Parts: sequence; structure tokens; C-alpha cells
Amino acid sequence: MKIHKIFLSILLLFFSFNLLMAQTQTTIKGEVKNNKSNFTQVQLKLGYGNNMAALATADIDADGRFTLTYAQKDPDIYQLTFGNNRNNKLLVCLTPGDNIELIIDGGNLQHLLGGRGSRNVVLYKQLYDHVYDTQHTMDSLNKALQNETDREFYENFMRRFSLYHQTNQDIDEYLVGAFIKTDSLKQYVQSHSQGGTVNKKETDEFLTTAIKKLKEIQSDYLPFENYQENVAQHYDFKSNRAAGHADLYRDVDAYQNLLDKRHAVAQKAFNPFITQAKRITDLRDSLYFENQLSNKKDKAELCSQILSLMSKTDLSAAQKEYTTLADQGDKQYKTLNDNAQKKMSQIVSKYQTIYNQKETENDNRIKTILNNNKDELVTLLFVDRYPRESNIKLHNDIAKALHERYPKQRVVAERYNLSQSPAGKIAIGAEAPDMAFANPDGKIKKLSDLRGNIVLIDFWASWCRPCRMENPNVVRLYNKYHKKGFEIYSVSLDRDKNNWKKAIVDDNLSWENHVSDLGYWNSAGAKLYGVSSIPCTFLLDRDGKIIAKNLRGEQLHEALKKIFGY
Repeated sequence: MKIHKIFLSILLLFFSFNLLMAQTQTTIKGEVKNNKSNFTQVQLKLGYGNNMAALATADIDADGRFTLTYAQKDPDIYQLTFGNNRNNKLLVCLTPGDNIELIIDGGNLQHLLGGRGSRNVVLYKQLYDHVYDTQHTMDSLNKALQNETDREFYENFMRRFSLYHQTNQDIDEYLVGAFIKTDSLKQYVQSHSQGGTVNKKETDEFLTTAIKKLKEIQSDYLPFENYQENVAQHYDFKSNRAAGHADLYRDVDAYQNLLDKRHAVAQKAFNPFITQAKRITDLRDSLYFENQLSNKKDKAELCSQILSLMSKTDLSAAQKEYTTLADQGDKQYKTLNDNAQKKMSQIVSKYQTIYNQKETENDNRIKTILNNNKDELVTLLFVDRYPRESNIKLHNDIAKALHERYPKQRVVAERYNLSQSPAGKIAIGAEAPDMAFANPDGKIKKLSDLRGNIVLIDFWASWCRPCRMENPNVVRLYNKYHKKGFEIYSVSLDRDKNNWKKAIVDDNLSWENHVSDLGYWNSAGAKLYGVSSIPCTFLLDRDGKIIAKNLRGEQLHEALKKIFGY
């Protein structure tokens, strides 16, 4: 009985020791500076996945301090969540037994003002400081740009001038309408009169139609008259000109000179006409209200005045000149607007250049830190700033290094599996996996033997109609660029060797690198490159890296033109 109790005690001690070994307390001491959101509580949660349950909770005191402890089993990515909003969080990478200290910016929870106690915390602060510097630079430059006097001048000027131009375009529509309606009235009068008179039986219909058209012409001309009276009150671009913008004002003067000319044409053409037309329509209205329109003599007089007016009116030359000047004005406005936009772009470009330089500097610093610390979990929090397809080596190197150190960590395993999958291996920026298959004569042709050339990997088959339809385009581009270093590595998904060989001849596929294992959809090359439909292409640079996928027709031509320069 005594021996049994001793054994049980030893067994309990053994399990307690293993439990301690399995879970080690991690401690986070934090201080929230600039706590304007009045955070009173912080929770530790897993940093990814759907399980958002709190693993540990701590109160934040009046000075912004808190201490949070957690019995941790494995290194992992967590988040410190502040308040009720799940977006108020700071991602942290913790290792069992960490005793870290954090000084957190309450206005930007991702920004550590200070941090120590683990390598991941130190690296996080170094990395985010560069991110913060880039963001701070952008904010400062945006503020400076908003206060840039030249930018503000051009923006305000063009806002006003655009309204001015739009107003003139509206006036153009009315005046062109007046020209058209005047010509229409002239044709109507000519078709309904003979020898300077109107058929007595048609007098009423003639007067009704002609008077209506005269009023419509007056209505179209009225906005132009109002414009002439009021435009100077709303749009003055001649006085109070700002210094240093001579080029802009030169364009303004050119625009307004054309505007003055076309308005002079309209006034000269319409003023006498409108004066007489108003006299006629006023007379008609007067007779109408006095119930004298039934008087044949008065109706005849009205008809006579309309015929006289229209016989003296021919605005076709004026209309043509006006339309030409309006078109020239639109072109001058485009010149003015393009020049102003160019000036504003130059101003913005000055700030953009400063930002781009700072962003490049900080990106290079971040990438250097990531490359020097590939096996630290914190790299996962920053590597996605850089698109995988254009930074494939960085992503794959980090995935490999982390997998060697943390093979069971969920995010690490996902990243590593992606890097090893066909999709990961054939991403843009990745080095194209090598292939070595037999040509029609049984000779092995390796893809890697074409290094130093621009290479198109073309998955096709003799039985594939879309492939055969695309072949003439591929032949044309091969003939155009082959001497400049363009090669094609054609991988056939045929299963009948004779059909494959016949298609090569029939389609004039004159390049040497035709290969196939005659595996049909079980083609090893197709499986290696994840090909599920054909035609399917991959364009490689001279170092064997994938630079584009599935380019055909004009898209392929444009890509090769950029590479070869023609």
C-alpha cells in the first residue's frame, strides 16, 4: 500500500512536469500612450483563422498600463485586441516563455513606440518603423501638396474656366439651333410661296408655322443675348492676373479671341434678323389679342413681311464660319486644359518623386531585414506587402526557412505548401521548372538549354482546334523575332505521334524544340505546369523566369514588342 502511494506520487509528479514542459507562461507588459480612445481592456487572441475567442484578458489602468499572461504551448502569431472593435489590434509573434515589454501608440496600434524582450518584437519594431516612415512621408507630402500655391491656383483656375467653357458650349448649341431653324424656315417659305406671295388658301397655315418658327429662333437666340449682358460679371479672365503664369494666360487669350470672333459672327448674322423677326411676331400677337387676325389685309401684310425678311436672309456662310470657329475654340480649350493639367502633373510629380524615393529606400530596408531573418515568424506579418508574383524568391525563401524551423505552424505550413505546389512554382517571377522530353526523332530537348533567349513555352496538340488556329500567329512572331533571340518550346499533349508530326509540318512550325511524352492529358509537362486547358503559354525572360502567362494573338505581340523594341 505504501509502495503504491509512492508510485502514484511519482506518476503525478511526472505528469505535472510534462504539463509544465508543454505549456510555459508568456508575459506581456504593455503601456498605451496617446490613449484617446480610452481603451480599458486588452485581449489576447489567435492572430488568424475563425477562432476569435479570447485566450487571455487584462485591464488597462488609468496610466495605460497592463500585464497579460498566457500559458503558451507553441510559437505562434497572436493579436492584442483593444476595446470592442476587432480592427483595433496589434499583431504579435510569441514564443513560450517570452517576457516582453511594449509601448503602444494608441492613435496607431500597429506602431510600437518601444519594444523589447524577444527577437520578434525587436524585429517588428524595426520593420514597422520603416512602414510608418513611408506612411508619415506620404501624409507630410500630401499636406504640403494641398498647401502648394501653384497647385491650388491651377486647380481653382481650371475649375472656373471649365465652367466658362461649358457655358460657351451651351450657348453654341442654342446658336447652332438658331442657324438650323432659320435655314429650315427659309426652305419652308420658299416651298410655300410663289412670285413673292402666299396662296390665299394657305395663308392661315403659313402664318401659324412661320410665326412658330420665328419664335423658336428668337428663343434660341435669347440665351446668347443674356450671356452677352452677364458674362463679364461672372467670368473675368483678363484682370487681376496672377504673376508667373504667362503661358496659361496666353492660351486664355487665344481661346477668348476665337470666342470673340464667333460671337461677332453670330451678332452680325442674327441681330438684324432677330430685330425684324421680333417686330413681326409682336405684330402678330397684337393682332391676335385684338381679334384682328381674321382681317385678310392684316394677314397678307404679315405674310409679306415674313417673305421680305426671309428673302433677305441667308445665314449659310455665317453658320459655316461660326461652326469652324467653335471647333477651333474647342481645340484651343483642349490645348489650354492639357497644358494646365501638365503643369499640375509636374507639381504632383515633384512630390511623387520624393515619396517614391522614400518608399524605395524603406522597402529595400524592409526586404533586407526579411532576408536576414527568414526563419522568424514576424516575417509573415510584412512579406505580403510585396506581391508574391513579383517577389516570388523572397516569398519562397521565407516559406522554406520557416518550414524548417516551424513545420507544424499552420500559416507556415500553408505558405510552404503553396511554394511547393504547381501554382507556386509557375507564378510570375518564379524560375520556370525545367522540362526534358523527346522530340519527334527521339532526341531529348531540355527547356533549360534555351537560357539566354526569350522563350515561349507553348502547350498545344494536333487535335486542339484553338491551338491550330493560333499557330499562324505564333509562326509569324517566331519569324519576326527569332533572330533577336526568341525561341519556342512546344509541348504537345498528343497521344498519336504521326498526328503530332503531321501537324508540325502542316502548320509550318519550323522551330526545333518540339517535345512530347505522348501522354495526352497525363502529360508530365502539363502536370508540372498545372495545365488544364490548351492552348496555354508561358513567356520566359533570358534568365528563365516566368514574366507572363497565357498571352496569345495581339497580347503576345505587344509583349514581344516591349521586349525587343519594335
